[in-house]
Order: sequence, then structure tokens, then C-alpha cells
Amino acid sequence: FKEKLGYIRGSWGILIDALERRIREKGGEVHISTSVTRILTEGGGVTGLAIEGPEGQRSQHPFDLVIATIPSFALPPLVDLPEDYVARLEGVEYEGAIAVVWALKRSLSPIYWLNVADPDIPFLLVLEQTNLVPPSEYGGNHIIYTADYVTRDDHRWPMEAKDIVREYVPHLKRINPDFDESWIETYFLHKEPAAQPIMKVNYRERMPSTRTPVKGLWLAAMSQVYPEDRGTNYSIRLGMQVARQAVEEMERG
Repeated sequence: FKEKLGYIRGSWGILIDALERRIREKGGEVHISTSVTRILTEGGGVTGLAIEGPEGQRSQHPFDLVIATIPSFALPPLVDLPEDYVARLEGVEYEGAIAVVWALKRSLSPIYWLNVADPDIPFLLVLEQTNLVPPSEYGGNHIIYTADYVTRDDHRWPMEAKDIVREYVPHLKRINPDFDESWIETYFLHKEPAAQPIMKVNYRERMPSTRTPVKGLWLAAMSQVYPEDRGTNYSIRLGMQVARQAVEEMERG
């Protein structure tokens, strides 16, 4: 077996749009720009969700089953849980990620995936997407992705995109001495505080269970893909497993 690297032409948005259409065709609803403010319970079981819409409107909706796919530490603020389960959830440590996507007029390097091991360079990966997918797919631009895993006290969390870019530019010159700021068409900054769960020795014994102590409430988070450490494919697999198990148990009563 040999893995092959592929990419969806038109971006992941194509897949997400297709999933949304399929959900609606099956009679489901998709709410975007909507926050869950509380998981409602009664008598030890789930009864619904309290949500806040994009315009700030608040409402409550009844549900028999809720599957949360959020970081472990984000669940306790939404619902009352036993202390021992909360301790497991909050005991999961995470590293965050800070990533900049660059659109350049010229190619930075001929390398698709460049791992950076120099501790003086503030990113550990330089991925040139247009060494896999041609620039013609991106309006002629060369797309670069620089990423770093960071702790919660990293100095870049409060920084604006322009300041992070200014800090990174000299290091891009180390990768390609010809690089010049005039190559930059635009850039996009992304920050994720829960990018990578840290799975230490004997993690399995401390890992939160997918079935929470609240009947009808399940958790399918990246912190539960052990013995893997992370990966979209593992998250999808876990989500499918939890969904099947949750529905089967609900139908059995």
C-alpha cells in the first residue's frame, strides 16, 4: 500500500458545500455563524440546545441526542458535568497553531513540504501549495503556508497579521535570499488554540470517554483519536463511530 497525496480542485469548500446539500436533502438543518451557549438538560439527560444566531438572536431547540465535536476543555462551560469527568476534560493539554497563508507573485522554493528544524525560525513548516496544484488554479499566484505549533503563552497570540508577517519576512529570506516583500500580493492569518492534543505516557487511562455522564450527550474530539495524535481522517472516523453508537443506544432506549 502506498499513500497518494491529493487535493480537491476548488478547495475544501467544495466538499463542505456538498455535505451541506446532502444534509438538507435528508431533512437536516445547517446553522452557520451560530453559537451554542448552553446544552440543556433535565433529569440527567439532554433535552436540547440554547443558541445565539449571527444577529445576536437567542433561541432554544429540543433534541434527544447531542454530539459535541469541540475541544475537550470547551465542553464544561456549556453543561453541568460530574467533577471527575470535568477533570478528565480539563486535564487534556493542547498546543495551538498559528498559520499564515501567503499569495506571492513568485515561487519561494521548488519544495512542496519543507520542515524547518531551526529554533531561530518562528515557523516549523513552509508548504508551497502551488508545487502540488499549479498557480493557474489560484489566479496565477503562488500559495505558501507557514505554520507553527505554539504554547498558550506564545507572544504571537495578541499580534495582528501585519506584525506577524513583518516578523516572518526575514526568515523567508533565509529560505530564498532573493525573496522580497514586493512579491507579496496578500496574506491571511489563522490562529487555533486547540490544534494538537498532547498525549503523554499512559494517556489512555486519562482520556475522556466519548459517552459523557449526561444521557444523550456524546463527545467526539481530537483528544479521543488515541493512539493516533491528530488528523482529519481520524476525526471523521471517530465521528462516524460515535454517531453510530449514539443512535444505536438511543434507539434501544
